[in-house]
Amino acid sequence: MATKRARRWPGLAAAALAFLARLLPAGEVAAQQDQDPAALCAALSIPAELGLVCEPAEGEVASVVVRPRGSGFAALSRLTLRRLDRDSAADALAWSDPAAWLERQMTLDTAGFATALRRLVEDPDSPLAGETMRAAVETLLGAIDRLGKLALAGCESPQLRRDGRHVMSCRFTAGGFGLLLELQLVRNGEERWALALRTMNEQRLRHFQALAGAFRP
Repeated sequence: MATKRARRWPGLAAAALAFLARLLPAGEVAAQQDQDPAALCAALSIPAELGLVCEPAEGEVASVVVRPRGSGFAALSRLTLRRLDRDSAADALAWSDPAAWLERQMTLDTAGFATALRRLVEDPDSPLAGETMRAAVETLLGAIDRLGKLALAGCESPQLRRDGRHVMSCRFTAGGFGLLLELQLVRNGEERWALALRTMNEQRLRHFQALAGAFRP
């Protein structure tokens, strides 16, 4: 009896969702799907061989983060996907002036980066350990801390690509280290989506760019 009852649950769940879809306006149903982290992760179509995991972003609604799985350098690489809120003062510019909005996001997704990088160069077993590397890291972090005063010195001008996306790329380097940032603003009707790519690895950046390019809201 328990087995038969368990088999009925998937069908019951599907029926319940269909019933709710009839009750709710189509826009509300779409909005709920857009805010579902599982649906957002599925929309990114992440190949298993890339070794990446997608999960909800802390403290954010309709936002997910993609990071390397089980890597000591995982904290240095992030791809975040966030649905923007037109009623938010911080996001409203994405509708009226996409290029200006991108420039205001130049420090996006750098939280925790300094802590993670310092931990790697201070670990005696890390290949990055040593005074030379430590000095290079501190130089790079100093530049990042002064981003607000650099007036986008490490960034290219925002570009409107053929696919309709507004994109801005930034590259900050010091002592052989480089922080690579790319911000993308995606339009879908009246919706706006932001993708932020951050890494110190050229290959991982290409992985993130491929995932971001395949995203279709």
